[in-house]
Amino acid sequence: MRKTVSIILFAVVISGCVNRPVLEDQIDREYGWVKIYSTNDMQNAQTKANQMCGQRAFYLKQVYESDLKARNSHSALIPSNIPFQCDVYAAAKAGNLEAQQHQYEVHSEYAKKHGGDSFSTVNPDGSIEAHSFDGTGNACHGSLSKYGSETYCD
Repeated sequence: MRKTVSIILFAVVISGCVNRPVLEDQIDREYGWVKIYSTNDMQNAQTKANQMCGQRAFYLKQVYESDLKARNSHSALIPSNIPFQCDVYAAAKAGNLEAQQHQYEVHSEYAKKHGGDSFSTVNPDGSIEAHSFDGTGNACHGSLSKYGSETYCD
């Protein structure tokens, strides 16, 4: 009996020392989401994500910070990853500032060529931004959040 208990105890101790496998980096080709599991170094993660996207990957800081909060409260259930997005418009919608600036510039150029354009975005915090451009490069902007609204023109 003691021998059986000793063997079971030894097996439990050994199994607790085995490292869990690291998840492989993932890309969702349909929606452009990239999750880097293989490193915690941001520069390495950016390089890997760029390669997976075949061009430029946009880091999603707000998604990452939200995941960290969830991970801190349920660390065993949520694997750590660094999220990126391949699609510039989806990245802008997820709150990446560089992608939002790119979207703004593209719409501004389109308005100059075609006489006008507008677009709106819903930010991760639920606020809404709207931008309208005329053919001469003038722009008006509006924002709406739970704190109120604001409109201004260049």
